[in-house]
Amino acid sequence: MGPTWPIQERDLVQVMQERAAVKQRSGEIEQLQGALQKRAKAYADRPTRLGLARAAQVRSWTLDPAVSVPYDIKDASGKVLIPAGTRVNPLDRMALSRKLVFLDADDPEQLAWLGRRAAVFRDRHKVILTGGSISQATEILGGRVWFDQTGKLVQEFGIKAVPAIVAQDGRLLRIQEIPPGK
Repeated sequence: MGPTWPIQERDLVQVMQERAAVKQRSGEIEQLQGALQKRAKAYADRPTRLGLARAAQVRSWTLDPAVSVPYDIKDASGKVLIPAGTRVNPLDRMALSRKLVFLDADDPEQLAWLGRRAAVFRDRHKVILTGGSISQATEILGGRVWFDQTGKLVQEFGIKAVPAIVAQDGRLLRIQEIPPGK
């Protein structure tokens, strides 16, 4: 269709391979990998905090976890198991096995509050952090700790301040925000 000329540029793959070899020989790749591993470990222990306020007063409310099914739920043969519009409450089928405790482990008062209740919380509660170090909270609790990384749980429960406890109350969930001194 027109005149052509020989390619003047070097092969990009070859250039990248040469640069990688230089970085490999100089030790730069190992340094970068080490820094990346360090950042990943730091984030795994301390994910981005949600920034919830500390509870200043007791606040309590209930939440109905029932949902309305938007479409027919059918089995493999097409038989309707749950018709559209049916309200389904998961607590009718399965109880909340443990109370959920939300707190910010960056707050010394909340960590002390956790420490005073660690023996009770370890066995009958699931501790969920909204900020702070997972390893530090795990050490204080002497058991497993979770983190609400996306804030989905506190949003679903309407939690605005921590510490907060979510417990089953019949077919409802009772949520309480409790100042750490209480």
